[in-house]
Amino acid sequence: AAVGRGGSASRSRSPASSQVEPERRVGSSAERSRPQSLPKCARVRKRSDFLHVQSAGRRVPTRHFLVVHLAGHDGPARLGITVTKKIGNAVVRNRVKRCVRESFRTRRSMLPQGTTVVVIARDGAGKLGAREVADELAPAFARIAGDRSSAQGSSARAQ
Repeated sequence: AAVGRGGSASRSRSPASSQVEPERRVGSSAERSRPQSLPKCARVRKRSDFLHVQSAGRRVPTRHFLVVHLAGHDGPARLGITVTKKIGNAVVRNRVKRCVRESFRTRRSMLPQGTTVVVIARDGAGKLGAREVADELAPAFARIAGDRSSAQGSSARAQ
C-alpha cells in the first residue's frame, strides 16, 4: 500500500479525524470557558433594539463617541456598537469596536441590571488607541451608573 505525500491519504480515511471535529464547533467547551469575552446576552444584536434605544434613550456625548442608554429589560447590562464607514476601513472600524467592547466589559459590573447601552462612534474615533477609548468612555459609563442608581433610589423612596 503506497502512501501519498506525507501520509495524507491514510489520515483522511482515519475515523479518529471525524471524532476530533465536534470539539471545534462553535459553542464548544473551549469557547464557553472564555472569562474575558462578552456573551451574546450582553450584546444588542437586532436592528429594532438599536433603533429603540436610539430613539427613546438618554444621550451622553463625548468628544469621539455618543453613548445612548436606556433601562427597561431584565438581565445584565447590554452593549451595542455602531461604527460607520465614515470612521475608516474595516480594519479601523473593527479595532474601534474591540476597544469599545473591552471598555464596556471591564466596567459592566458598575452598570445597573437592565441597562442597554449603544455607543456610536464619531469622527476621529478611528485614530484613538485602546487606552484613549477607555479613558473617554469611563466617565460616560460612570455617569450612566450614577444616573440609574439615583433614579432607582428616588423611585424606591417614592413607594
